[in-house]
Amino acid sequence: MITKLDTPYDLQFKIKQFRNIIDANNSTLEIISELQQYLQDGKPLNPILLAKKVTNIIVNTYKMVKVLNELTDNKYPNLFQVYEDISSRIRAKLGERTVNRKKEFTKKLIIPFAEIDNSYADIVGEKISFMCDIKNKAGIPVPDGFAIPESAYRMFMEENNLEERINRLMEGIDYTDMQSLYQISSRIRNLIIKAKMPIELEEAISEALHAMRALFDTEL
Repeated sequence: MITKLDTPYDLQFKIKQFRNIIDANNSTLEIISELQQYLQDGKPLNPILLAKKVTNIIVNTYKMVKVLNELTDNKYPNLFQVYEDISSRIRAKLGERTVNRKKEFTKKLIIPFAEIDNSYADIVGEKISFMCDIKNKAGIPVPDGFAIPESAYRMFMEENNLEERINRLMEGIDYTDMQSLYQISSRIRNLIIKAKMPIELEEAISEALHAMRALFDTEL
């Protein structure tokens, strides 16, 4: 809900979030339409392709639930449980394990590529999740590595109190003044660059790099 107290930044953020809901909904409807067309035409549907399309629907649904709660100050928290129940039943029908991997891995600071598939799009990003999906399911050669998920970003932001500091910089900003926008952007960038890396996150990244280096040396 938009109020008179909303700053231009708040309004811009809410519009972007609302667009995210619309985009996720439209994408889901397109996939459902494709699946319905397969059924009407009587065409056989490859199990891997079906799993991928259904996974995309599950990811889009999660995005809609998440963004809706962000827009409404967590007004519909019960939707997460409903989402988990339905997605678990769907995965069971597809022959996948019913454990909610998103919830399990959200607390991880490092996720190896070998553990990622297309269902992790909302955690590590769509590009990484898709790349790992084709690597692990289709066997297409993709360089090994690891992803730093949203949980690590949140830890970094909270450790340095960056969200509050950035919000203060954004208060009262004139979005028509390009010079002011450049200055604020520069200050925000410097805040992030100079921020201290949480020890736990630094150690997790260091261990992952050492493991990759050892694996690379072994392969050579």
